[in-house]
Amino acid sequence: MQSIKVKGQYEIELPKILSKADNLHEDASLQYQNIFSEFYTIVIDEPIADFNDMVKFDFLLKENYSPDLNGYAYLLKDNLSLCY
Repeated sequence: MQSIKVKGQYEIELPKILSKADNLHEDASLQYQNIFSEFYTIVIDEPIADFNDMVKFDFLLKENYSPDLNGYAYLLKDNLSLCY
């Protein structure tokens, strides 16, 4: 594993098989890839307030997700599971 620090905002552990990339997503603050394994990791920064406001004012979201990190994680997980 390798420890990657980004702009003093966060640190993430990634497999050493990944190498730094810069062309995966224009909004990503972190981009790593292994082309041969087709394994990619990106991080896109979003203000916490954007998610909190969205959940507080959208009745369907408010019913299913809390305006915190757990709610955000569940929302992402649920949306990713729809892709498969």
